[in-house]
Amino acid sequence: MKLDTKTRRAVFRAAFAVCWLAALAVLFVTGRGHTLLIDNAPLDGAIAAFQNVKVSVNGALPVTFGAGDRDRFFVRGTKARIKIEAGKGESSPALPFEAVLRLPLRPDALLLSLPRLAAGTGDALEEFTTAPAAPSTDESAANEVIDTP
Repeated sequence: MKLDTKTRRAVFRAAFAVCWLAALAVLFVTGRGHTLLIDNAPLDGAIAAFQNVKVSVNGALPVTFGAGDRDRFFVRGTKARIKIEAGKGESSPALPFEAVLRLPLRPDALLLSLPRLAAGTGDALEEFTTAPAAPSTDESAANEVIDTP
């Protein structure tokens, strides 16, 4: 059965539109970027921070972290490969450690706790939100209405 020219054009255009939308969806998901904040802070005395470790994100050059340090990385895509190696003076039995994290699509900034990640707890990655800024005393004084008789 042979289709007429108008029907063939409509089928071709519909198939082209579906392929175009599928390509856009794939590019959106794989090209999505996240700000990944890596934190090496102790957690309520239960899990101690590392004293000196080298952390590599997605095969980049390692960055040295001391206890209480935090640094920012930009990762693209839905996965991040984290590699933690011992630095000078570090004697943790959990090192070296490597993990592949699946990043959620929605939040732009994520906080990763190195001690939680190495300890194997499931809540090592969380959404990072900033606290709203408190108004300064100058702004609050300017916003007050002064009644003068």
